Amino acid sequence: FLDGGQADPTRIYYSNPLNPDSFSASDYFDVGVRDGGDVTGLFAYYNNLILFRESAIELVRGDPVNGFNVVPFIQGVGSKAINSVTAVPGVGVMFLGSDGVYRIHGGLDGGSQVKVEKMSPGLVKTEKRFNPALLARASATYSPKWREWHCYIPVDGEEKPSFGLVYHVDKNAWSTRKNFPVGCIAADQNGELIFGHNTGKPGGVPSTWETGLFVISKKRIEGYSVNLLSDPVQTVEKAAPISVYKTNWMDMGKAAQKKF
Repeated sequence: FLDGGQADPTRIYYSNPLNPDSFSASDYFDVGVRDGGDVTGLFAYYNNLILFRESAIELVRGDPVNGFNVVPFIQGVGSKAINSVTAVPGVGVMFLGSDGVYRIHGGLDGGSQVKVEKMSPGLVKTEKRFNPALLARASATYSPKWREWHCYIPVDGEEKPSFGLVYHVDKNAWSTRKNFPVGCIAADQNGELIFGHNTGKPGGVPSTWETGLFVISKKRIEGYSVNLLSDPVQTVEKAAPISVYKTNWMDMGKAAQKKF
């Protein structure tokens, strides 16, 4: 399955059976007859193909013998951040929409139904910080080692992703990351989170940015700085981050003194 690119942004072409490099001229779908904007990406989910559009989601069902058909799934919810679409075990397919994080779960076989659900109803203030025009630069991945879904997004008028949303599967809870220069992120076979710098080192221009790949660890420091002029190269660890704990009103064991 291929989308039509900029020339045909609402078309999906599919190849001949058992010939993935051969396409018939008439084998395509055009979803432009329904509202939802351009196709932004495709994602395979069990025996369905999910078509993400700017503000809608559609499903491709069928097989090469009986033919394929495309059916509307939901309108008003879509994703411009196709690099945020991730299959998370026990959760479903998580993705970043224009107003928060959603998941698709369930199936179409055996009487079950595919459903879409917003996973971040308590992050309204955070979601208002998103840069809607640059959500396509967001990147996400799932770490089976930490059992966390990491998504890095441009916020507060910035052009590059530096703000992280982290979903903790076992706790069903969210946390955030500030000033993480994540241009793109992926997890290796061991579940380590590896990312590329959102700026990097410009070619031929002296820069304080580093090049190469980086790893997100759970060491309690805010990264490190490098003395590029030292021989051998020296690294200096930065201070530990300051943790902030937010709660509802609670007395912390003293009923007369409630705290927030």
